[in-house]
Amino acid sequence: MFRLGPLTPLFVAITANALSLPSLNDNVFLTRSNVIHWGPCDTSFETAKPIPSYPIDCANLTVPLDYTNPNSTATINLELLRIPAYKKPSNGSILFNFGGPGDDGRMSLAAGLDRFLAITGNQNDLIVFDPRGTVNTLTMSCYNDTERAQASLEYPAFSNASDTAVGTMWTSDQVLANLCHERLKDIGSYVGTAFVARDLMSVVDALDEDGMLRYWGGSYGTVLGATVAAMFPDRIDRMVLDGVDNSHEYYHAYEVEWLTDSDKTFAGFFSGCVATPDACPLARDNKSADQLESDFYSFLDNLKYHPLTDGSSIVAYPDFKNLIILDLYAPSLWPQLAVALDRLYRGNITAYTSISSLVNTSLQTTTPESVFGIKCSEKSVRTPTLAGFIPAIEAKYNVTRILGDVFVHQDMMCANWEMQAKEVYQGDFMVRTKNPVLFISNTYDPVTPIVSGKNMSSGFEGSVLLEHHGYGHASIAQPSVCTIKATQKYYHTGELPASGTICEPDIPLFSNKTWNDVMIKLNSTS
Repeated sequence: MFRLGPLTPLFVAITANALSLPSLNDNVFLTRSNVIHWGPCDTSFETAKPIPSYPIDCANLTVPLDYTNPNSTATINLELLRIPAYKKPSNGSILFNFGGPGDDGRMSLAAGLDRFLAITGNQNDLIVFDPRGTVNTLTMSCYNDTERAQASLEYPAFSNASDTAVGTMWTSDQVLANLCHERLKDIGSYVGTAFVARDLMSVVDALDEDGMLRYWGGSYGTVLGATVAAMFPDRIDRMVLDGVDNSHEYYHAYEVEWLTDSDKTFAGFFSGCVATPDACPLARDNKSADQLESDFYSFLDNLKYHPLTDGSSIVAYPDFKNLIILDLYAPSLWPQLAVALDRLYRGNITAYTSISSLVNTSLQTTTPESVFGIKCSEKSVRTPTLAGFIPAIEAKYNVTRILGDVFVHQDMMCANWEMQAKEVYQGDFMVRTKNPVLFISNTYDPVTPIVSGKNMSSGFEGSVLLEHHGYGHASIAQPSVCTIKATQKYYHTGELPASGTICEPDIPLFSNKTWNDVMIKLNSTS
């Protein structure tokens, strides 16, 4: 999933009959009969804006429920939000997807409008819709509130939280997969990426501009972008994919590559701490980065069996591990994390409680069922037994220490998932788009490593991979004027940066600089 940091509040074989589809290039369902009528947005979106006076618009668009059935008259409503271009006239609309899968797209764009206007050059209308399976659009919810609360108490959060966690998690996920099937079987096959790709093109057609897609996708949004580009290569005008996921693995494997740089990213927390001791209390004893990392893992392993409490709150392994995971996405949180760890090591959990609340409210933008419903319904792998699944667990453990146990639950759900998306892209992502794609990958990204950017870019003829020499999830986590200018230029002129371009971030680790400083530098050099 793609998250912005807290400065802007904002993751059995397919049967042949399930994939008896119209051609992936068949536009028979994409008509210009719908017109988008923009109007006022709900108050929640207005209050989320960082610039209160900047206008936003909202609208609904009716699209087919089932793109594979031309005889069906069933429809759904897409809920859209638009940020008008700052500079007039607009150079056309750019559509967004912030990942997950399952991110609350409208809220994310509203809350980040200043940054996304800047990144795209202020010359385009920015549009997003909540995709199928999210928010109000074919909502994926397997529990009622009572069941959800009970499940959170009974289901282990991580596969190595105890000696019995793997077996308990597997059985629990079998139960949950069955429950989801019973409650979502009427809608579960309509939420896949291919249908969202067609929804994107339905929006493009309804806008009635030039019939071409301009797009920005982050994290899972890069899978959606790669998919729509492969399905409609002749309709791609501009496409930026930032924080690149390996789409081959997304569709066909229990992903391992995406964790390639997790440990390197976490190591950056400790090296950044040592390099800026005045901003990181963990560095007070003049320990090396390796020593600080060793101290952390000793504490983490001990926490499994000895949770901390102050009499009213508990710090246990699962919640603590969740905090670390989310912090890896956003280096802007690393100073607070260092303070929390320093005090936690000394038995004071107050700072931990504060940052935990901050992280959970500002970074958690998806629901588990949205992730399962979208992702698992289009995976080509299913594993009917725990014994057969164990190699997938071991593969993750072998790649990363910090995140090896984190996504096992998600993979287990997919292994047991009973629903199949109506349409799944079956191509090889070897594509020549009408206009080339710009890929952006961080040097140190916990879940979308640069190797994935290289792998995906290699299949898109004429594309370029820009290396953003920063930490966190996608370039926006540690922004760079160099990266922003390259993106602006691409959207404005279509010109890609030179192959091999590396951009340095303008917010150093453990600094007090913010996005505002980046904006000032950007404006002064424009």
